[in-house]
Amino acid sequence: MLGPMSHIEYIKATFFPASSINYYEVVSYFCRIHFMFLFGLEMNIHYTMRNLRIVSLVACGGAIMGGVFGLSVSFYLHQQLNTIDNAPLYYFCMIIMLVVSYTSSPMVIRLAAELRFAASDVGRIAVSSALITEMGCLLLFNVMVNWRKPNHISAGFGCLVITALVVIINRYLAVWLNTRNTNQKYLKAPELMLILLLLLTCSMIIEIWGYNSIISCFIIGLLFPKEGKT
Repeated sequence: MLGPMSHIEYIKATFFPASSINYYEVVSYFCRIHFMFLFGLEMNIHYTMRNLRIVSLVACGGAIMGGVFGLSVSFYLHQQLNTIDNAPLYYFCMIIMLVVSYTSSPMVIRLAAELRFAASDVGRIAVSSALITEMGCLLLFNVMVNWRKPNHISAGFGCLVITALVVIINRYLAVWLNTRNTNQKYLKAPELMLILLLLLTCSMIIEIWGYNSIISCFIIGLLFPKEGKT
């Protein structure tokens, strides 16, 4: 409901009344950027690259099955909601296909942990595939939403530049923080807040430009240095 389906007017009016929409938007914004940053930190990129073929096959297979099912029900849903939401048929079908194909990686990670196979090959493949599918759906959704906006190409290029800039800054920042107070085991609170401030600043700029910052937060976490106390 917080994702693509919130763009359907009937669902938006039902689940997010005007009196509380600002609260939901702010809370969901802060939660999602920190969650995706943590998922990027925890993802085992080396395992994914070693098993890229099978992970990609699982991710593509799940997305295709979800897309086919979403397409089959989207015509009926569009007919039922047509009096309330006058979105074009092709746009509505694409949104429903993305909603069904969208793999909620937090749910997958939680299930893998509860079923106690998170450390096995099956669990790692499931988590990696879910993250790949989620990032792919979010990327396609961003393109769909922003395609008709003016200067969408330059804004998208700007998002890539600022994400790369934060990744580079984090590499030097992590080395610098690791060399400060070497006798301490963990970072101090102001040092941790500095890292999160960079993440928040990057995310807010991307959101102001009209793009979703989830992918950038995930990439920043994925490429964050894993060595030392940082």
